[in-house]
Amino acid sequence: MKMETLPTQQQSAEQAELVTFAERRERLYQRLSERPDQVGMPTRKIAFLSTERSGSSFLCDALDNTGQFGIPDEYFSLKYINSWAKLNKIDERDINLDEYLDFLFRKTTSANGVFSVKIHAYQHAKLKKQGVEFFDLGFDQVYKITRRNKVSQAFSFAKADLTKAWQSGDKPIAKVEVQFTQICRYLQVLAEYDSYMTANTDRYCHDTIVYEDFIGPQQLEIFNHILAQNGCAAVSAMQTSLKKQSKPDDEARIALFSQWLGISA
Repeated sequence: MKMETLPTQQQSAEQAELVTFAERRERLYQRLSERPDQVGMPTRKIAFLSTERSGSSFLCDALDNTGQFGIPDEYFSLKYINSWAKLNKIDERDINLDEYLDFLFRKTTSANGVFSVKIHAYQHAKLKKQGVEFFDLGFDQVYKITRRNKVSQAFSFAKADLTKAWQSGDKPIAKVEVQFTQICRYLQVLAEYDSYMTANTDRYCHDTIVYEDFIGPQQLEIFNHILAQNGCAAVSAMQTSLKKQSKPDDEARIALFSQWLGISA
C-alpha cells in the first residue's frame, strides 16, 4: 500500500482522475503486462522496508522516474498478488510465486538490470505466516524507511486507512475527522510494527532512510547517494507525479492532539 506523498518541484497542473486503491492496482498490472520484457535476470536487487506513512511512496516514485531503478512498488502485498492473478484469470488458490516473480523480473527491471521493490512490515509478516521469507530473494541492498514523528505518522496512517486514499490519486471512500482515540490506536499499531521489525527484519537492513531527513535541505544529496550506492547516475532534480496530501487542518489537529498528550508537536 502506498503511503504519504510529499511536495515536489514539478507537479502537473491538471487534476488527475481519481481511482480506488483496487483500480490503481489493476491499472498497474495492466500497464506492466503491456511493457516489453527485460532480457535476462536482474543484476542487482534492492528492497525498501517500511511502515505506512513513512514517505516510501514518494521515494520509490522518484526512483522510478529516474528510469534507472526498476519500478519499485508493493508487489508482495497479498492484495497486489491477487490483482495480478485476477488479470491473468488465475484462481487465488493456484497462484505460483515463481511464475509471479518471473513476471516481475521481466516487466519491472530497468534496462541497467536493477530490480527494486518495497514491502511494509505487516506484509512481510503475512508472507512469513504462509511460509515465505521475502528476504530469501537475496537482495543486494535493503533500506529501512522510518519516521521520527510518530504522532504525525499515526494521524496520517489513520486518515489514509479510514478514507482508503493512500496517495494523491486515490479516490477517498469517506470524509473523516480523525479522532484522538483513533490516533492512539494507530500509534499502538506503529509500535507493534517497530517491535516486529526489530525481531524479524532489521538484521536484513543495510541502511536507514529517515523521513524527516529526506524531506529536508539534504533531500537531493540523500537521493543521489541512494542512486550512487546502486551504480546509478546522479540527477539534478527529483521528479514525481505524487502530491502532498496533508492539509492545514491536519496540522492543527495533530498540534491539538500533541497538546492533549502534553508534548510539543
